[in-house]
Amino acid sequence: MSQNFNIWKISLLLLLGLFVFLYILVNTVVDIYYITNPVIGVYTGFNKETGKIYIDKVVPGGPAYKAGLKEGDTILALNEELVTKEEGLRRLLHSIDIGERVQLTIIRDGQEFKFSIFTERLIKVYTKLVCRSLLPGVIFCYALFIIGTFVILQKLQDRSAHIFYLMVLFWALAMWHSFPFSFNTLQKILPKWFVWIRLPFWPLAVSLLLHFTLIFPVKKKVFQKHPKIILGLIYLPAFLIIPHIYAVIHQLDWSETLLRYGWGLLFSVNFFLAMTMLGQCGGYAQNPHIAKQAQIMLWGTMLSLTLPTMLYYLPKIFFNIAIPFSEYILLFVIFWPITLAYAIIKHRFMDIDVIIKRGVAYALMSGFVITAYFLLVVGVGKLVLFFTGSTSQIVTIIATLLIAALFNPVKNRIRN
Repeated sequence: MSQNFNIWKISLLLLLGLFVFLYILVNTVVDIYYITNPVIGVYTGFNKETGKIYIDKVVPGGPAYKAGLKEGDTILALNEELVTKEEGLRRLLHSIDIGERVQLTIIRDGQEFKFSIFTERLIKVYTKLVCRSLLPGVIFCYALFIIGTFVILQKLQDRSAHIFYLMVLFWALAMWHSFPFSFNTLQKILPKWFVWIRLPFWPLAVSLLLHFTLIFPVKKKVFQKHPKIILGLIYLPAFLIIPHIYAVIHQLDWSETLLRYGWGLLFSVNFFLAMTMLGQCGGYAQNPHIAKQAQIMLWGTMLSLTLPTMLYYLPKIFFNIAIPFSEYILLFVIFWPITLAYAIIKHRFMDIDVIIKRGVAYALMSGFVITAYFLLVVGVGKLVLFFTGSTSQIVTIIATLLIAALFNPVKNRIRN
């Protein structure tokens, strides 16, 4: 019975890993296609008091900037069709062709004006934004997925490896599109209930971090004495989702406030306790090798996760303010998977031997090679249209064949 349970447990863990990989892959593909959508070069906001969309920022040198639009302008209509929500404005823009002229009706200083604007490609108007939006998430999430898969394949029967695996998977899920410049395209095109599916990602990621520090490298005494009570307190943030959804369904005002302050407080407590557990392990561990592993994870997590959280997320949650340049500090989180990989390779983190079976390594690397090739192929068609300005299918086919030819030596090198 125990053996059958372990098989089912490991199967479910690996199935979850497959879901995470597909989720990240779909998000990546959707974002690659999204960067070629038509835009007018403005950041918009929604004024709850007036119920209108306003221009929060105009991209310098963009179509709206050239047409004469200014920050603070209120948008009434696009091509004579009234827009009351930002999603409606994006939907209308995506229904037209790139380079097509649109008419934007706005209110400025109480007067109504009409502006004629030629749309351009998002990748042309927001080149820096595209890089800052895609690269951090790709580096962070795919790296964590690789590390988590590597660990669980090495320690299939180890409970601490299971918790570590779940921890990095949910951090990958939570951080995807949590960077300040992310597009979050998939959420924009899916129904609103999709947000509810994403709600558990953050509380489980933070709770699993604390859970792992309580059992690594050995179970802490307080956890051994009261495991059920401790686990209930650790995963308390996840239970806040239930009253939040109830409040959303019944349109109660406190739904967002509950998560903002409740999660903000509980996440801070869990972070602090997790760092405390790692610090105690590094200071009191009898084995200096284990102490070194704990120190690497402690400082790596402190610099990569805690510092950006304190300077970026918490000020926004509790005070609704943004510290200058804090969005760039958040990019430090991409060093967390690098820290974990270093601890595994250099210091045999969790007693993992880096030398793995060739069959496992070959299967893993082949999977990621195929994925990388797929992403290049599906994205090249639209990227070629931007760089060449051509709409010919022959150009797209030639470019795809060229990528396949160039990718083949890379594939062979990785196999070797």
